Amino acid sequence: MTAEVKKMKKILLAVVLMFSLSLCFTACKPSIPPAEPGEKVISVYILNQNDEVVFSIKDYDTDAEYFDGVLAELKSKGKITWESVPSIYGKNTTNLCGIAVTGTNYFGFFSNDDDLSDNSGWMPNYTMDGVEYKPTNWGISSMPIKDGKTYILVYTVYTVS
Repeated sequence: MTAEVKKMKKILLAVVLMFSLSLCFTACKPSIPPAEPGEKVISVYILNQNDEVVFSIKDYDTDAEYFDGVLAELKSKGKITWESVPSIYGKNTTNLCGIAVTGTNYFGFFSNDDDLSDNSGWMPNYTMDGVEYKPTNWGISSMPIKDGKTYILVYTVYTVS
């Protein structure tokens, strides 16, 4: 077998592997959960890194389908400040209620929606007023809003030890 044929086989193998991997990643990408259309009543809390509530609203009426829609509504009504940038994963919050997201820090997202919360233990639950909230499986752009649920964003300072 000539060196040129061996080279062509390697290139063909690489192309087939890349195609197979792209199919796998496309097929394995989780789909965004369906939203509930219509009016919902929810509660929202935003906390700083010291677990101090910087914004809260109980029994908030919304017709937003996903949580980023709630943040956009609250911003348009002048109740919060919120900035975000698009990413391949949805919207990334860069500033919320005057808290700038820097470095490896982030807003942890928690809810009492057991259907869409994470039970794997990768991130601990958050307890507020004696009630335990689980980290969500979804980001703000893909977390559907459900009537009667509570949503909590906690600014988390991540340090590598």
